[in-house]
Amino acid sequence: MKIKLKVMKDRLLLNTMETTMEMLKVHNLNLNLNNVKTMVDKIFRIHNFSEAKKVAMASLEFEGYANVWWEEVNKKRAKEDLDPTDKWEEMQEVMHTRFVPTHHKRDLFNKLTQLKQSFKSVEEYYKEMHMTMMSANVDEREVQTMARFLNGLNIPVKRIVEFLPYKNMVELLH
Repeated sequence: MKIKLKVMKDRLLLNTMETTMEMLKVHNLNLNLNNVKTMVDKIFRIHNFSEAKKVAMASLEFEGYANVWWEEVNKKRAKEDLDPTDKWEEMQEVMHTRFVPTHHKRDLFNKLTQLKQSFKSVEEYYKEMHMTMMSANVDEREVQTMARFLNGLNIPVKRIVEFLPYKNMVELLH
């Protein structure tokens, strides 16, 4: 009975991961790496996996080139008498080095500095700015974020907001 329950749990996890990976394939162009990492980390935390099992479960989702590449990484490590990659953080670093372009972070900062409200609602504009800041790991004081936000607002909205009292982002948004 315990074995059957464990098999069912593993199948549920695989289904969850497959759904996650399918979402990533569909939205590949809008891939937010921090969101993906957070989502996978949550799945792993729920199931309380060891580091080695995290690596194994993640690598099960590799297809095509990614699968061949991962096998080659492990063969090369074995050939060089290095331990296999069995830590989730290490696996993420190896994947990041191979699959994330070096200009990715620069592109995020460029997007952030050029971000404007344009035809978006104030809330949509804020969410896009906030998500871009999280993706770029921007850690700034709230007063800087408020200035960034105000600078990107449409001029008519900006003129109204400038006369309203606010002390923080929450008050500024409402």
